[in-house]
Amino acid sequence: AGAVLTEEKDLIDFIADTLRKRSKRDLTIADFNDTRNTALFAKKKWKVLVKHNKCQYTMVGIDNTPISKRMFEDKEIGQTISIADYFKRKYPKSTLEYAHLPGVLAGTKAEPMRVILPLELCFFSAGNPTNERSPKISEMMIREMCLKP
Repeated sequence: AGAVLTEEKDLIDFIADTLRKRSKRDLTIADFNDTRNTALFAKKKWKVLVKHNKCQYTMVGIDNTPISKRMFEDKEIGQTISIADYFKRKYPKSTLEYAHLPGVLAGTKAEPMRVILPLELCFFSAGNPTNERSPKISEMMIREMCLKP
């Protein structure tokens, strides 16, 4: 059995589509506190790229706390701040519209919260395996399978 490979796609749009929301604006924190949805995104180890610095991370899950409330010790300034405030200060050109949503957990199984990234700044790099079949992908697969050897 072969896997369908995703195109480059914003993670927040992928999540909205997967949860059958009309748009990413319809996502709420309750969508991520549902254990069925959390398990759905923790099953696979997807590679995500981050828009503000183009670094690639392995996504190990999604946090259950909004990034506006997830606090950590910022050693640069010696204060405890939220992830949303950190990104606002560190990357002023990357305006966060969805700070009320949780972040992407990136790291290892032993240390899954090594890095927490805002959903809206992450996107799938092309080549991630998925079971999702869009009409475009289905059409392409049918054409490829109908070719004579």
